[in-house]
Amino acid sequence: MFLRSTDQIQYLRMKKHEVDDPWRSCISYNKPLPASSCITGGDDYKQAAALYHQSKQIKAPAQKADYLRRALALCEAPEPYYDLGKSYMQLGDYDNALETFGRSLDITPDEERRLRGKIHGRRAHINLALDRINLALTDKDAAVELFDNDTPRWLAKISKNIDLHPKRQRMSARDIYISLSAKRSMSNDKGFSSAPSIDIFVTFKTDSDQPDERGSSQLGNLGIAVADLVDDEIKEILVIGHTDVRGDANYNQALSERRATTAVNHLAGKYPKLATRLVPLGRGESEPAHKGNSAEDHQLNRRVAIQLISK
Repeated sequence: MFLRSTDQIQYLRMKKHEVDDPWRSCISYNKPLPASSCITGGDDYKQAAALYHQSKQIKAPAQKADYLRRALALCEAPEPYYDLGKSYMQLGDYDNALETFGRSLDITPDEERRLRGKIHGRRAHINLALDRINLALTDKDAAVELFDNDTPRWLAKISKNIDLHPKRQRMSARDIYISLSAKRSMSNDKGFSSAPSIDIFVTFKTDSDQPDERGSSQLGNLGIAVADLVDDEIKEILVIGHTDVRGDANYNQALSERRATTAVNHLAGKYPKLATRLVPLGRGESEPAHKGNSAEDHQLNRRVAIQLISK
């Protein structure tokens, strides 16, 4: 197969200006490329690189998708799949977008944390649009961790929209269970550094460590999910209280500790088998989930987190 002259020009221009080669990451980390991929430096490789570079100049999502599909037919690589997934998103083709992001994730090296974070973030956006809140939450939390908490603005916006969703504010026991199960599996398979966890918006009476009616309901759903999920591999269940950033830091720290203790007592009272593994912790205002200063941000930062620690 020979390159057309226009593709040759694009390829040489790409090399001259050192535009990122989307296949470089797989090669540099010695990640095996899929069987359908071409030989590095061969004609298919060069033509795919040229098509990918051309796609970067195209704004129309349908035309961009066509160039990317042609490039990927010659040579598979994570970034062209990611860009193709974004084009499908713009076209409203969420099924193909999710499938394409999944393929990108499958062949992205673990060391490429930011690219993996971007993929999870886009999947979170789609799952939110499809009202799949438990899946959106799982992908969102994975994205935030992969960005090492240096969250880009677009991801912060998606994260906030997920946390404000009514189904997120009042999570069912089933959704809590599904989300924690998915995170547990992900932490085992993908080498995530943190233990599987979930934030629950347990509401308390003003300046009190006692939950209100809604907060008690959320603690009840949390207990059902955790009791069903915990097995012999779980050594500890951390119950972590968080406050917003307003007020005195020492007061907030003490309040978060009291609220964590209340949550532990509630869970242990209803599920005695959990009692010896529950550990209350308070983090006060030190770990806000959202860094803004609006009433919504403060509301979302007042929460109780559950973290499962394996043996």
